[in-house]
Amino acid sequence: MSVSGESEARGRPSLYDAVSAATTNIRTRVRIGVEGISSDRLIELVRWVEAHAPGTCTIRNGKVGPAEIEVR
Repeated sequence: MSVSGESEARGRPSLYDAVSAATTNIRTRVRIGVEGISSDRLIELVRWVEAHAPGTCTIRNGKVGPAEIEVR
């Protein structure tokens, strides 16, 4: 499995506030093969894992709250 995406260097903090620092166009690529199991079944398995994995669920939901800050 590999994950890739795009980011804009100008979006990094303090460089250019009008450009987001977010990674966009996130893509995952899975290479899988098991002797005796059909391609359709393997694709079904990967889609199920993708739908239930914490990382992809977090990206899809996009619900990241603000940081909790404690100054001492």
